[in-house]
Amino acid sequence: MPGPVRALRTAVLDAVRAAAAEDGPALADCGPALAKLDEPRLRIVLGEMLRSAMEELHPDGLSSADAQDLIEHCVEQAGWYSELDPEVLVVVLLGAFGAHDPDQQPGLPPTTVAQHAAVLLVDLLTGAAETEPGKLDLAGRAERLLDRALAELERAETMEMP
Repeated sequence: MPGPVRALRTAVLDAVRAAAAEDGPALADCGPALAKLDEPRLRIVLGEMLRSAMEELHPDGLSSADAQDLIEHCVEQAGWYSELDPEVLVVVLLGAFGAHDPDQQPGLPPTTVAQHAAVLLVDLLTGAAETEPGKLDLAGRAERLLDRALAELERAETMEMP
């Protein structure tokens, strides 16, 4: 695994583990490593992970009411994270679906977006574990989602553009 991809994998997993442990200071400590990453790659990987997790939890699609419930649930469950901003969660959710245009909205620091994405991902994975008892291995599931997202990133980067 090339160095930049390894750094991306490590930083994302560290953020997810901190969110899973409900450890705000540890999630904040992930900031410098996340800030060093290539922002477009980070966005692609986190978006792919979130999309896959949402598809597992909502196989028939995500309605606007589902999206609102998802944000509200995440805000309720993540009271441990003092930096949590519901508006950033909305941006993260829109970004996961490719519906957020960073040029149309004031830019958020990539670190903030990545930390919120980790919190939302953990909430999604926890929700899936509650509905499907065999899916309790949160760290393992996050790693599988990350590996799939990295494979998608590699595929996208090696595709020949017309």
